[in-house]
Amino acid sequence: MLAVKPKDTIDYEDDHDYEGEHCSEKEQAKIFSNGKWHTFSTRSLYIFSLDNSLRKFVIRIITHRFFDRVIVSLIMINSLLLGIKDYTDKDNLTSINQFVEKSEALFVWSFTAECILKIVGMGFIIDDGSYLRDAWNWLDFIVVVSSLLTEIPQMKSVSGMRTFRLMRPLRSLTTMPSMKILISTLLASVSQLGGVLVLAIFFFTIFAILGVSLWSGKIYNRCRLTEFPVDGIWEADPEILDLCSEVSPCPENRWCGSLAEASRDSDSKYTLLEGT
Repeated sequence: MLAVKPKDTIDYEDDHDYEGEHCSEKEQAKIFSNGKWHTFSTRSLYIFSLDNSLRKFVIRIITHRFFDRVIVSLIMINSLLLGIKDYTDKDNLTSINQFVEKSEALFVWSFTAECILKIVGMGFIIDDGSYLRDAWNWLDFIVVVSSLLTEIPQMKSVSGMRTFRLMRPLRSLTTMPSMKILISTLLASVSQLGGVLVLAIFFFTIFAILGVSLWSGKIYNRCRLTEFPVDGIWEADPEILDLCSEVSPCPENRWCGSLAEASRDSDSKYTLLEGT
């Protein structure tokens, strides 16, 4: 077995090995592939060394510019399908939902293949330059693992696992360098904005209390068919959907009121009809 020295520089464009700077503290290597330098682990999964022909081929794939473009395209298409799905149709009876569910396997195995290729090419987690040593890849790995778990028949009924699919659009952040810089800048500035956030929360709380005090129950003011609740029911006029008030009074033979005010005035509990 060939022992790979740390920080070796390997040019995969010309398929020649060039020795670079060595750094014994970190088992990583600088690799030149597809016109750019990349830092990966010297040994992937304790199996594939940098001289392994399979790993060389995989590194050429994952560092190619079209690889990221294909993944971004798949993420955009998947996001579009997740957006048009009717989530009120839990049994997937509509044609749109059936199409989305049938296409789910394509995205699951495509993203799984991407994850496997990157782990083989970069390494998994032990050495610097490995796949999970980059915090941006944590989200990708979680989404892929949760998607694979939902393919297990016993896990299909677990709704919590399926909600991880909605995180797939966030994976586009990991494939756009400019977005990485923007998100990193925002996160780095949060600590400096601590005082501003506390002040903002204080004002939000004050205005929330003020709003509850001024408009408590007002959003339930509807034009009622009777002046007072009858037998515990205060039915609203189904033809009048707008809220009523002193500025916008009800028409003749209709009375403006809310359940909250009626309960306070009579010390009784009334029930509104569903949807009123």
